[in-house]
Amino acid sequence: MKKALACLLAALLVCCCLSGCNGKPDDPSASASSPVDSASSAEPGGPEDPSSGTGTPGVPGEPDSPSDTPQTPNSPDTSSAPNPSVPDNSSNPPSPSSPEASSPSVPAPAFAFSAVTYPADAVKTLADRGISQTDFLRRASGGSYTGNAGYSGSGIILSPYFTVSISGRAVPAYGTLTFIGSSQSGAIHSYSMINVNRDTFSLSVELTASGFTPAKAVVLPASLGVTPRVQGGKTSATITTCGTYTFLFNDGDQEHAYTLFVRRQTDEDAEIRQYQQQYGASKVKVFEPGVHYVDNLSIPSDDYTIYLKAGALLIANHKYDIDSDADNSSHRESGSIFGNRHPFISCQSKKNIRVIGQGTIDLSQLDWHERNGIVFMYTRQVTISGITLVNCPEWSLLQYRCTNVNIDQVAVFGYKTNSDGFAIANSQTVRVTNCFARSGDDLFEVKTLGGDAQAICKDVIFDNCIAWNGKARCFGITGEVNKDISDITFRNSAILYRDATWDNDRIGGLVIIPEQGGGNIRNVTFENIEIYRDTGRAINVTVYSPAVTNCTIEGVVFRNITCSSGMLSQLKSGSGSGNRIAVSFQNVTVNGTRVTTANSSSFLTKDANSSLTIS
Repeated sequence: MKKALACLLAALLVCCCLSGCNGKPDDPSASASSPVDSASSAEPGGPEDPSSGTGTPGVPGEPDSPSDTPQTPNSPDTSSAPNPSVPDNSSNPPSPSSPEASSPSVPAPAFAFSAVTYPADAVKTLADRGISQTDFLRRASGGSYTGNAGYSGSGIILSPYFTVSISGRAVPAYGTLTFIGSSQSGAIHSYSMINVNRDTFSLSVELTASGFTPAKAVVLPASLGVTPRVQGGKTSATITTCGTYTFLFNDGDQEHAYTLFVRRQTDEDAEIRQYQQQYGASKVKVFEPGVHYVDNLSIPSDDYTIYLKAGALLIANHKYDIDSDADNSSHRESGSIFGNRHPFISCQSKKNIRVIGQGTIDLSQLDWHERNGIVFMYTRQVTISGITLVNCPEWSLLQYRCTNVNIDQVAVFGYKTNSDGFAIANSQTVRVTNCFARSGDDLFEVKTLGGDAQAICKDVIFDNCIAWNGKARCFGITGEVNKDISDITFRNSAILYRDATWDNDRIGGLVIIPEQGGGNIRNVTFENIEIYRDTGRAINVTVYSPAVTNCTIEGVVFRNITCSSGMLSQLKSGSGSGNRIAVSFQNVTVNGTRVTTANSSSFLTKDANSSLTIS
C-alpha cells in the first residue's frame, strides 16, 4: 500500500510540473505584468545650444545656433555634488530571477510572448479621433513655433498602414509622427513592442499593408540577417533573437516604415517588490498601465526609482502657450535645473536613480521648447531602461556632469526641431546600449557645455544603437566643445536613413563637428557601423566655426564602416588658426568600394591641416 501511494504521489508531481510548462498560473512566465494578450504557444515547426532653447526660426531642421559665450546649465551647490569616480554599484540590487532560472529538475517554461498595448481610450485610429491623415501629417511640416507646436491628445495612434500577426496571433501596430528631410514633410512611423520569455525562439511575423502596395522589402540593420518575403500585399519574416527590426519597403519609401521591438520579458511586480524591500516603498513610484496626465516629476532623494509598467502612458500636460521667443523667455518656473521650465523628469545631485519599465512618455501636447524630456545633472549611478519617449519639444534625454550612467533599450520618436535623442554632456563612464532614435535633431551625441575645469567628458560608449534622422546628425561629437572630450566609442550600430542636407559643413552621419568652445577631442572610435542610406556626408570631421581656434582632434578611427553616401566625406580644420585633425580609416567601404590610399580622393575631401591614414 505504501509503495502504491508513493507511486501515485510521484505521478501527481510529474503532472504538476507539466502543467506549469503550459502557461498555467504556476508558470513563472505567467506572473510577468503586461496589459496585453500574453500568448503561450509551441514554436512554429519549421525580431545646440540647449540652454538657449530657441533654435533658428524658419530653417527646418537647423540645430540651435551657438551663442557667443559658453552656456552653463543652472548649477547646484557643487559642495554637495558627487565627484566623478570609479563606478560604484554597491547600491544596485541584483536583478530578479529570470523566468528560466529554475533547478535542473524543473523543465523550462513553454515559449510565450506578450505584446505591449496602449490604453484604448487614449490611443485610437485617426478616424476615431476625427483627424484626417493629411492634417495629422501636416503637423510635422514647417519650422519655427508653428511647425513645432503641440496638439491636444496623445501623439500615438493606431497605425493606418499595417495589420500585424506574429505566430498567428494579432499584435497591435501603433504609429507616431516623424520627419522626412528630403521632402520636408511628416511621416507616420509604425511600430509594435513584444516581450519574449526566453532567449531561444522562432517568431513568424506577417505584416498586411494598407494604403500602399509593398513590392519589395528589407529588414534593417542588415547585420541582423533577416530576409523578408513579399507576396500578395503581405510581408513575412522569421525572427529568432531579441532586437530591433525595421521593415522598409519599395527601395526608398520613408513614409511606410515599421519597427518591431523584441525584448526579454521582465517580471515587473517582482522587480518592483525588490526595490521596495531594499529601499522602502516611498522610494519607488509606480505608474500602472493606463493613462496618466502629468505636469512634471522631480527625483526627491537618493536610491529612487520611477517605474513605468508596460502599458503605462504618461501624457505631459500643456501649461504654457509658447508661440514666440518672447513667450519662451517669459514663462518661467522657479527652481528649474535646466532651461526656463522644469524638464518632464529632472534629477540633480542624487545617486542610485532609476527610470525604468516599458511605459511611454508622450510630450506631444507641449509647445516647442515648453519642456525638455529627461534631464539628470550631477547624478551618479543612473539607470534609464526600457521606456519610450514620443515627441519631445526639446532635448529628449540629457546627462550633464553625471557618472556611471547606463541607458538601455530606450526608444525615441519625434519630429520637432531640437528634440535631440541621447545627449551626453560633461559626463564620465556612460553606456548607451540597444537604443533606437528617429527624431528631429542630433540623435546619439557627446558634447561639453559650460562648467569648471573638471567638467570634461570621458569614457562614453554607444553600443548596438539605431539612428534615423531627417534633420541633423546621427552619431558623434556635436556643437559645444567647451571642455576636453576623450575616449568615446560608437560601435555595432546602424544608420537607416539620414537625408538632411541643409548645411553639409555642419551635419552628417558619423561626425565630429565642434561649433563653439576651446576643448580638444581625442581618442574617438567609430567601428562596426552600417549606413543604409545617407544623402549627405556619411563621415564629416569639421571645425565648423571660425571662432574655434587651436582645436586638436586626434586619435579618431573609423573602422569597419559600410555606407551608402550621396556626397564626399570631409575632413576640414576650418578657418580658425591652429586647428589640427588626424583621422584613420580602417576597412571603410563607401558605395560598395573599399577606400584606399590610391582612391581616397574619390570618396573624401580634406584640407592641409587634416591628415588621413588608410589601412
